[in-house]
Amino acid sequence: MPRTKRRWKKEKTSKEEVKDEKYGNGTENGGHAELVDSSMPDGAGEALQDYNETSQDMIEYSHQEERPRNYDASQVFYGYLDTDLQSYFTTVESKIDASDWDSVEERNLFITNVLSEVEGKELILATDHKGSMVLEKLLPFVNDFALRVFFDRFNGQFSQLLRHRFASHVCQTVFSLAIPVLDKETKGQIAQKPTAGEDNAGEGDEGELLTMTELFVSMCNELQPQIATLLSDTFATHPIRILILILAGREVESNEGKSIRSKKSSKYRAKGELSTVPVQVKQLYAPPAAFKQILDSFIRQLADGMSETEVRTLSVHASANPVLQLLLEIADVAGGEQVKLDFLDRILWDLATADPNTVDADRDAWFDTLLRHNVGSHLLETILHVAPNPLYTTMYQKYFRNKLLKLCAHPTANFVVQKLVANVRTPQQCELIIEELGPGVGDFIKYKKAGVIRSMVDACLKVKHSEADVMKYLMAGFGVSTNEQRQQLFHCLSRMQSFAEWDQLSAEEKLDMRKLHLQGALVIEAILSLPADHNTPLVSSFLAQRDEMTAPFYYHPIGSRIIESFILSPNVTYKAKKRLFKDLSGQYHTLAMDKFGSRIVEKCYRAADIDTKQRIAAELVLNERELTSHVFGSHVMRNCHIQLFKQKRAEWEEKERGVERRKAMFAEILEDVVPGQTQDQQASAAALGLQPKASEEVSKKPMDDIDKLFSKKRKHAQTIEPVAPVDVKAPVSAETPEDLVGVLDAIDSTKRKKKKAKKEGKTRKFEA
Repeated sequence: MPRTKRRWKKEKTSKEEVKDEKYGNGTENGGHAELVDSSMPDGAGEALQDYNETSQDMIEYSHQEERPRNYDASQVFYGYLDTDLQSYFTTVESKIDASDWDSVEERNLFITNVLSEVEGKELILATDHKGSMVLEKLLPFVNDFALRVFFDRFNGQFSQLLRHRFASHVCQTVFSLAIPVLDKETKGQIAQKPTAGEDNAGEGDEGELLTMTELFVSMCNELQPQIATLLSDTFATHPIRILILILAGREVESNEGKSIRSKKSSKYRAKGELSTVPVQVKQLYAPPAAFKQILDSFIRQLADGMSETEVRTLSVHASANPVLQLLLEIADVAGGEQVKLDFLDRILWDLATADPNTVDADRDAWFDTLLRHNVGSHLLETILHVAPNPLYTTMYQKYFRNKLLKLCAHPTANFVVQKLVANVRTPQQCELIIEELGPGVGDFIKYKKAGVIRSMVDACLKVKHSEADVMKYLMAGFGVSTNEQRQQLFHCLSRMQSFAEWDQLSAEEKLDMRKLHLQGALVIEAILSLPADHNTPLVSSFLAQRDEMTAPFYYHPIGSRIIESFILSPNVTYKAKKRLFKDLSGQYHTLAMDKFGSRIVEKCYRAADIDTKQRIAAELVLNERELTSHVFGSHVMRNCHIQLFKQKRAEWEEKERGVERRKAMFAEILEDVVPGQTQDQQASAAALGLQPKASEEVSKKPMDDIDKLFSKKRKHAQTIEPVAPVDVKAPVSAETPEDLVGVLDAIDSTKRKKKKAKKEGKTRKFEA
């Protein structure tokens, strides 16, 4: 046995031995190994020497190159980095990480020297583990022309590089960095080759270099025949998503708060290996006209060229499914509503264009699969979000109506139901959905389906309908019927527990802030946005709590957001807010020195009237020394203008009164108007078999001359109702946009000038 082990070790060939055998030990060309292979046919050596001019020769050679042991056969292989180059690029990486350049000129000179060394080895570096990381750190520092040169070296080989484990990350970085270049080219600013003494000049190949737009078009033409295959590739799917966003002119690094990179890539970058790479571009730009045509061709190829089997496979594929979602979201950008409808029709097996009354067993089975599949359900959620109103109504009638409670019990389908409810289109649909889901609120609490409850409230907010019904079902589901029980509604909602569960907790458990529920906080925020007539039970419950029960909320990440939503909601009466401001009196300076409490102080200050602001500012001034030396307290002092309050009280007061006047004028401009139903909503109501209510029918009758004459007076009379003092609305807490502030100031100034002119006119008349 020992002899066998020694023989195995002797026969084993190391990476260095393989490199020596394939590259030779020559030190020509600046000490770098020369590509030589005795087994190559005649003339192949000359082709390899011309690698910098034609990349295709490198591809042909790469297939003859002996790969390392255990190298994935599906990954393209362009060769090894020799030992000298590995050492050199390790030094380059450490230099970039250190960022200890004395000047920008020194950094640019360093980048230029590295680019000259990289030239001709881009493919090898991109497919090497350490080499790819060096490229990702290096590329953000190169100029626009050098980036185009680098992109050109990849052209013709993207179909292989996008599938590569390491090169796919380099492609992602190149695509993201190309956005500013594309934006400049759409404005006619095309980067020219720098002179020999300028930054990142490099040598490069002679000949005309394509613009970045032309390079993208060339790459897309290369990828288009293989687009369906690339969608389902583990490594290609992420750069393909970035490419689609660029073609559509959308944000790249973050789409609706979601990172485009894979989870592993994001974690790896967060650990510090790529922490020195500048944040990738997040900008919207006007894409060239050619990009719209390319995007349209991608979608049409998937819609027209996929068989039913391919549709099934891609829709439930973990890598392809997110790309299909993205294409659905931007389909209307590519070719309008019809392109999106055709794509939806293909995925749903002609459901968008078929007769709603037609029964198709295969299509129904496919929809049921998407509804319950852990991957396919995500695609169905996106479909419900982007579907036109007629298609949404068809899906609701055929597959959801009278089945919602059963689907909510499913671990996957309940998320689709949440998306269905949140994207409700008409008040009639909202009413039917609330009536069907309302009796199940108690089960949703019991089986931890808080997202369904949140979607119900969101639906009522969206269409401004059924608010009273949803509150009735919530009160019944949480088991708060008596006045004593209703006082605990705030705690039941914040922890998503029924009153019976809350009542059984000990005093210590009731103060445990770890039990706060994120979905419960979002439900509270949505309820506080309902009209005052409907959020009163929750507001009363919150104000009925003792100080020791609400104090922990001010210092908690979730609890503080609940308090902020209470302060900022325009539908919470100012009298209720003033009670909170009074309860916080004496605690403002303590809250100002907390990470979460400081935000509450600022929100209170902005929402308060001038008298309350004076009391808040006076308390902060008494603790000025302690606050100014604190990281959060100093922000509060600056944002609340405490120095101005302390030194120039009259000027501070005039400024704050001006803010209140602008808010009041802004509120008048944005006075709510209840819109009527659109044609799509009327069609959906007719499809559901619902008739408009009597009040809606009356409003549609044409007014005669008498009605027109007295309509204004009648409307005014209808709005005047006996209102308790508690219903006095608070000043609008939303900050006025800067562009509108100027307009409002101009209006205010004009009014003052008119009053002054009128007064002067009277004075002159009197003098005369």
